[in-house]
Amino acid sequence: MPNQHKPTPPLDELAPHILRYWKTRLNDKEIVLALQKHFDMKRYGIGLTKFRQIRVDMGLERSQSAGSHYRDHPAKPSLNFRRCSLMLEHER
Repeated sequence: MPNQHKPTPPLDELAPHILRYWKTRLNDKEIVLALQKHFDMKRYGIGLTKFRQIRVDMGLERSQSAGSHYRDHPAKPSLNFRRCSLMLEHER
């Protein structure tokens, strides 16, 4: 019985399209939909999970997963929350 999953398009054909759409700052879902227009989807298949795996292997990471999320926030977020709460109460 054959596998129900289709093979992924060859990476050497897929990579230039990924880079082009990556530079236009599309999100992952939009890139996958755009990539599906470039390949014969009866022969090949690419989904969001496989695309994310390929993207990470190519070294393309979103800023949040690259660690900047933790650098942007203070070391003590609860203290920052209290300060904001006090400011909001003071404005009332």
